[in-house]
This record gives sequence, structure tokens and C-alpha cells, in this order.
Amino acid sequence: MSEGTTSAQALRYAYIDHWRIDTAQGRLSQYTSVERFDSFLRQIAAVGFEAIETFDFHLGVMRELFGSLGECRAFMQSRGIERVLSLFHAVMYDERQSAPDVPATHDRMFGYAKHIMETSQGLGVENFIVMPAGLYFDVEPVTDEKIRACAELWSRIGRMTLDYGVRTCCHHEFFCAIRSEEELRKFYEWSDSR
Repeated sequence: MSEGTTSAQALRYAYIDHWRIDTAQGRLSQYTSVERFDSFLRQIAAVGFEAIETFDFHLGVMRELFGSLGECRAFMQSRGIERVLSLFHAVMYDERQSAPDVPATHDRMFGYAKHIMETSQGLGVENFIVMPAGLYFDVEPVTDEKIRACAELWSRIGRMTLDYGVRTCCHHEFFCAIRSEEELRKFYEWSDSR
């Protein structure tokens, strides 16, 4: 914090877009039209948010609405929102194709994460947010071997995302397989701290 700056001025804000609007057709996302996205952006900018955080599966819709992600960002900026600060990685963990605790799925998961990095260029993304393991009941028993596999995958992906100027960050849900203090400690000890 610089001299003369209050703590409130030093904080910056982003809004995770858990947003739905009630319509005659039911609850709809702000990504269903340019008009709804415009209203969403104006409202969150009006209360002081500077950026949004969204799910990686919204990238295609954003491109469809505006023609490119660069045009989407320009639209966002014209409404007072600087960028997409963070992308939540919203892959369905499945031991056949995408499970951090199953090394046989790591190449596929790495390739998909790389695809997201390549296709999200132009939005100003700084963070790629992941849940480090699958759901507890899909992974149990949680073993050191499985925790180490998760640490290896996200370390590998994290090194790649840094090449794009994006940090890989872990979001720990209560239902995540890596959840006890000991499991968390091991996961971070075995992960690349970068």
C-alpha cells in the first residue's frame, strides 16, 4: 500500500458470475444475449467491481456473442469492467478421462488446460482456478499416491499456465477429496510452489 492510500483503496474487486436472471423462460444466464450481458456488466460495475471471474466453459459463448474474445473484452471495458481476472476450470472429473488422482488421464487434462490458455488470450486472465482433486466419494480412499498424482498434475499445468502469464490456483471445496489438514499439507509440499 502506498503512502496516502487507504486499505479500501488498495483492495481491488472481481465478481464471480454466479448470476441468473428470472425471465418468462425461467432462470437464464447473462450469456444468453448481448443485452443481458450488458445489463450484468453495468450492474456489477455500478457497485464497484472492476473485473469478473467466470467459468472456462463460457469462453465459447463469449466468442459467439462478440465475434472474438478481444471484442468481448472491449465491450466489457466500455461498460466499466476491465477484464476476466480468473477462469474457473469446470471440467467434470471422471476417472476414464479427467481425474487428477489418475495419472493415465493427465496428458488429456494437460492438453485441455493448454487449449483453454490458448483460447482465452485477449481477456486479461491472471488466474486459472482448479479444484485439486475429484469429489471425495469418487476418490476415496485418499492415499498418498493419489495426493502425489494430483500435485504432479497441477504442478505440470501450473508451469504451462505461467508461460501464458497465468497462475494456477487451487480452490478447495468441502466436497473435494483433498480436504483434511494433513492432506492439504502433503498436497502443497508435493506441489511446485510457483
